[in-house]
Amino acid sequence: MRTKHQPTDLTVRAAENLRVELARRRYPQRQLADRLGVTAPWLNRRVHGQVSLNLDELAKIADALDMTVTELLGESA
Repeated sequence: MRTKHQPTDLTVRAAENLRVELARRRYPQRQLADRLGVTAPWLNRRVHGQVSLNLDELAKIADALDMTVTELLGESA
């Protein structure tokens, strides 16, 4: 039997911090998706915590935003 994906606390925190950072910078998701070389729906699912980011994706996003992974995850990471 399959169960629905339940995001971890880290997934939720990363997604929330990413949304906050994009809003703070007024940086459209589509622009970030283009910069990352991914589709807007791919990024949207991760920004909303529907799909967990792996470490490589998190590092790529942080780099695109000129941040560290630790900054993207927040102080308590």
